[in-house]
Amino acid sequence: MVISELFKKFGSDKCISHSYQIFYDPFFKGLGEENPIDLLEIGIQYGSSLMAWKEYFPNGRIVGIDKVDVRRWKRPDVEFIITDVKNYTPDRQFDVIVDDGSHKPEDMVHSMLRLTKYLKPRGTMFIEDFHEDFVIPALEGLKKLEGKFITEVMDLSRFQNNPYDRLIIIQSCL
Repeated sequence: MVISELFKKFGSDKCISHSYQIFYDPFFKGLGEENPIDLLEIGIQYGSSLMAWKEYFPNGRIVGIDKVDVRRWKRPDVEFIITDVKNYTPDRQFDVIVDDGSHKPEDMVHSMLRLTKYLKPRGTMFIEDFHEDFVIPALEGLKKLEGKFITEVMDLSRFQNNPYDRLIIIQSCL
């Protein structure tokens, strides 16, 4: 099974109004579904992507953060923290961090700079849904990252004609 099937099953916009399956399906297949992955998602809205992550990684520790709790989907084995990500200090490192939060450039840069230090060696952070006014702050933020990271920006906007279908990928090399 590929992760995009689960995003669709639970009604996540990641593969309905966005085209992230183009990257996510092959990337997450490579991680192996049975791995005890630590995954943090910022901005979970209705909780549909958290349910997809947990079903895809049944042995994983899945954590979601949002300022408000409007979840329709809940599971006792998925941790949910109600807080602003600016006030969140992780108690562990993560294999994957997905920022699908406010989509404000200043919040995205803050997450990028603050949370990359909580990536495990060879861990990956994804920043979803950024638009043109974020490109310059993002590039400036990427320059400030401490440590060694591989970074890539993917523009998927042409697939569904969605101008916000852009993804920043930051991978720790340490």
